[in-house]
Amino acid sequence: MPQATSPQVVRFRLLCGLCYRLQECGCESVLLWPIPGEAVLRVLYPGQSGRWLSVAAVECRGAWMFAFGPCVTGADDLRAAAARIARLVGVK
Repeated sequence: MPQATSPQVVRFRLLCGLCYRLQECGCESVLLWPIPGEAVLRVLYPGQSGRWLSVAAVECRGAWMFAFGPCVTGADDLRAAAARIARLVGVK
């Protein structure tokens, strides 16, 4: 019988995928997973040393979303989410 994947593991996998897509967009990011705690992705604002945008993966009514700043976007299209974040931080 297959085991159900925990929300923490889903969150981590989504943020890993987003981290990879952000790199393709030219963004510098770091994935943090403090123990104990939840994974969060931090995206550097280019040219602004020490200024980071925090991105969380959240589940809402059975769907996964990325929440960052004042924005929320679906986690089903990692490329679109990465492009939106890249524009927000000023990369594209």
